[in-house]
Amino acid sequence: MVDRAITLATLKKELEFLESGGYRDPDLWRQSFIFEDSHACTNPNHPQGGQCSRECPFLTFVPVGRRDTPIPCRFIPLNDDGYTLDSMYRWNSSEEIEATVRQWLKKKIAQFESVDRVDTTATA
Repeated sequence: MVDRAITLATLKKELEFLESGGYRDPDLWRQSFIFEDSHACTNPNHPQGGQCSRECPFLTFVPVGRRDTPIPCRFIPLNDDGYTLDSMYRWNSSEEIEATVRQWLKKKIAQFESVDRVDTTATA
């Protein structure tokens, strides 16, 4: 698994990429896939789902039973209703998907930073 600091940095970069419109490239011939088409993807050249690397920072958030699927990051639960990218790609607009992912990223970043503050305070 990936180090906490690397995961936190990746979450922050992903939020920055999302908010800068990184998934809305009008020159692409297809819709961008969140996490898969990001700088963070450790298997960017997968032919529709080559095996995900154990170095993937998002693998931490994938339920154990889904980690061996071809594209595990599509199965990260993004909210309390259990929506995943896999389910949202079927029924939701790009705007709805981005809004859900944005909220998820902010929540995860806050959780990581909260734990880091507690760890720092406890060791001081």
